[in-house]
Formats: sequence, structure tokens, C-alpha cells
Amino acid sequence: MHVIALVSSVLIVVGCLLPWLQVGSVFQNRGIDNFDGAILLAAAVCTGALALYNHSQKLNLHTWVYNVGGILGLLIATIDIMDATSRAREAAEAAGEFIRYFGGDQEFSIFNFLGGGLYVVFFGSFGLIAVGFDLIGKLSANQRFPIVSQNSAPPIVAPENYVEDKSEDTNKPEIDPVERQNLEYGKKVESLHRLILSEKKAFLGSKHKSEIIILLNELCENKSKSTYLLKVYKEAFGKELIESLKSLTSSYDVTKEYLAIFIRMEIVIAEYPHDLL
Repeated sequence: MHVIALVSSVLIVVGCLLPWLQVGSVFQNRGIDNFDGAILLAAAVCTGALALYNHSQKLNLHTWVYNVGGILGLLIATIDIMDATSRAREAAEAAGEFIRYFGGDQEFSIFNFLGGGLYVVFFGSFGLIAVGFDLIGKLSANQRFPIVSQNSAPPIVAPENYVEDKSEDTNKPEIDPVERQNLEYGKKVESLHRLILSEKKAFLGSKHKSEIIILLNELCENKSKSTYLLKVYKEAFGKELIESLKSLTSSYDVTKEYLAIFIRMEIVIAEYPHDLL
């Protein structure tokens, strides 16, 4: 998704460098010749730099910037397209009158006087908005909170019930305490995963920080259960839990809050970049 944001930012930059109004090659008014075009160019450079950083580092930091840049570009492009169309229409009528005054009958279209830059800016801005709102959670419920398929990943088993190559018991009682315990543990792990996904898409961040930390403390009562959680999370969701937690924020202090339980259990180092011991 960050690649789309980067391409959209490049489109806005190109649109600001192209003519917004023109009279052939005699006169060209480019976006950067106007104050609003210069502001939009600076905003596009910022969103492009952020998209490039997020893509290279595999992060989702400050994705609200995409929305700000996209909405700003869309407003400027819409207003200036209306203004430029009005001016181009007047110029086309004046040029037609001038030709007719000398006996000609040529008609001019407004597109003889409109540049293509504004339309490039419009599409680039729309792309930024689409990416931004997708990343902050405007997805379908299934996309936001995926449920692990039993066919795609092994069932989540509570650490105290985990046995290597355990054969299936076909004579289970109607209410099995072990099965209930596994179900409760699996729900907690899936809840943690959903909270992490939601936090990544939060508009301003820290929406679920306290819930994530509380749940981590519940699941990581000791070092053995903490390392088991890392294994189960990777098997169930195909992602490293430590890396997922580190990607939730760019703040060093908040990162340490998320990883506090793993630091205390001596599973990750206490200092940045908090690699596994």
C-alpha cells in the first residue's frame, strides 16, 4: 500500500510541475508558479518521503499524513480546476471573437487553454486518500479482524496443555476442561492479534495500548509461557509478535512499554532495537 502512496505523491509532484493554464507554448502557468501549487508540492514531497520510509522499513507510521496530503491536494485541485475552467472558457470565447473579427470562423475549446497538471494532481490526491483511509481501518470486518482458519494454521493450545505429537482423543467428555482452557487461551491470543491490527490502523495511535499491555501480561505469566506465546503467534498469524509490537509506534518510550514484559522475562534486550536474546 505504501508503494501506491509513493506513486500518488510522485503524480502530485509531476502535476505541480506541469502547466495548469496555457496558451500553446506562448504562455504556461505551472502549479509551482502559484502559492497553492508550491504548498501542494511541499506536501507531496513529505508524503512521498514517508511512504518510501514506511515501505523500506516495513512500518505503518503516521499514515494519517497520507490523508492530510490527499485531502489538501483534492481540495486545491477541485477549486483550481473550476477556476481554470472558467478562465479557459473566457479565453476561448475571446479568441473566437478575435478570429471572427478578422473574418475567420474558427472555434476554440477550453482544452486549448487548460493544462493537464491539475488533473494529474487530482488523481494523485485521490490515490493518497484511498491509501490513507485503507490503512487507518476503513476495511471490511474480515480484513481488519481475520479469523485463523483451522486449515491454514495449527489450533492454538494453552502452554500448560501443549504436548508434542499429541494424538486426538475420540472419547472426550461433553465438556472438556482442557478443551475449554485451550479455547480461552486461543481467544486471548486472537484478541491480541486483533488489537495489534486495529492499533496499526488507528488514526492517532495509542487507541488500544493499555489493552494490549494488559493482555500481554495475562498471557506471559512466566518466561516459558512468554516464549510459547511467541511461537504460537508466529504459527497462527505468520508474523513475529515482537516485530509486530515494535511496528505500532515510532516512540522509543512507548516501544519499551509494549515490550516491558519480554524485557522483564529477559527474552528481548532492554535497549533499542530490542532484539531477541
